[in-house]
Amino acid sequence: MSTSPAPHRNDFDQLFRMLVPSARKMLEAGDGRFLPIGATLDETGQMHAVAGMGTNPGPILERMAGDFRAASSALAACGTAYDATLERGTTRSGAIAVWLEHVTGESVIIYVPYQRIEPHVFEYGNLVATNCPPRIWMEDAVSRSRAQQLTRPPGTPRP
Repeated sequence: MSTSPAPHRNDFDQLFRMLVPSARKMLEAGDGRFLPIGATLDETGQMHAVAGMGTNPGPILERMAGDFRAASSALAACGTAYDATLERGTTRSGAIAVWLEHVTGESVIIYVPYQRIEPHVFEYGNLVATNCPPRIWMEDAVSRSRAQQLTRPPGTPRP
């Protein structure tokens, strides 16, 4: 029995560690908002930053998702960070939302709640994560086969 984490977790960690510091930097440098940013992890483990073009977050996120879909055959994982509102009960706060998706079909949104204390100074809260349906690698035979190849332990023969 293996105690190593699922392959998508390591890939998600890498993307999260790239996206959140960049989002925080933009949030703290500006007026308390930021435009979406993205990142991909290719099959070789190389990370690539993706900048959104435009001023409206919705279309930027849709364009990034389309670009990720178009490049999906060469990717292991992808993600975006965008400014969001997190509602928990009667409490609302700003949040850095980090959407992550893996070739295995795993998909999650992790919220990093924040509160603006003063201009350029923010306090960050505990992470809140929720699973979500995949948008890039929908369930199909090609994706399942690629996921098996990418998540096979080193030295394991291909079927």
